[in-house]
Order: sequence, then structure tokens, then C-alpha cells
Amino acid sequence: MKRLSTVLLAGILILVLVAAVSGCGGDTKQAKEYTTEAESLAEDVQTSVNEIPTKFQDAFAGVTDPTQYAAAAKEVDAFLEDIKDDADKAIAQFEKVESLNGVADYKEYAGLWIQILELAKQTVDEMQTFISESTNLVNAGDTAGLETLKTSFDTKINGLVEEITSLEEEANKLKSDKDL
Repeated sequence: MKRLSTVLLAGILILVLVAAVSGCGGDTKQAKEYTTEAESLAEDVQTSVNEIPTKFQDAFAGVTDPTQYAAAAKEVDAFLEDIKDDADKAIAQFEKVESLNGVADYKEYAGLWIQILELAKQTVDEMQTFISESTNLVNAGDTAGLETLKTSFDTKINGLVEEITSLEEEANKLKSDKDL
């Protein structure tokens, strides 16, 4: 009888261990799927961010008066809102990775990308603030104020871009080192 209970106990322990090990594999597979989807969304954000200079140039080309400037600003602002919406979608997908168990490297990678995307949204917010404030300065005919605003804007954006670049390098290294 004692031997039977020992065998049963050993059998139960083996089943528990098998279930635990197979559960980890499931989370890794799910983490890969979520990460792939999130990276695709993040690439869309990156593509849109790369289009910002062209959108600015196209929208403001040939603008000669405050009314045209305001219309161009509205057009660019709508494009920037779309970028923030896309960034939110990518963040939500990376957050799914963070909810999984047994995938610490994927969680770290997702965390880095969430930071990158939050900084990208902050950069877009700065651009929207610049557009709004510059529209007011253009309407007031304040060219000196516009130059001061541009200098301040450039400094903020350059700092954010440096942070984003650093985090992207860290994320890429982690992905490569851990074969994610």
C-alpha cells in the first residue's frame, strides 16, 4: 500500500512538471506572435514618422498668409494624430507580451518598445504644440517669436530623438543577443 501511494505521488509530480514545462512553451510561442504583430505596428509608426518632414514641406509650401498657414497646420495636425493612434495600437500589442509568464526577455524587449513609442508620441505632441503656437505667432506677425519658438522646438525634438535612438539600439541588441 505504501508503495502504491509513492508511485501515485511520483506520477502526480511528473504530471505537474510536464504541465508546467508545456505551459512555458505556450507563453513563448504567444510572446513571439504578439511581438511580431507589435513590431509590424511599430514599423507603421516609424514609416509615418519618417514621412513627417515631407508632410510639413508639402503642407506649408507656397503658404503666404495666416489663413493658408492655419489650413496647412490643421492638415499636418490630423496626420500627427493618426501617428499617435497607431502608436497606441502598437503599445497595446506590446502590453500583451508584458502580461505573459515565463518570457522575461520578451517582456524586457516589449518594455523598451513601449518606451520608444511613448517617446514618439511625446515627440508628436511637441510637434503639435509647435504648430499651434507657431500659428498664433504667424497670425500676430511675430517673426522674432517664431524664431525663438523654432529654436526651443529643435532643442526638445533633438533630445527626444536621442532618447529614442538609444532605446532602439538597446532593443535591437536585446533582440539579437537573445534571438527574439
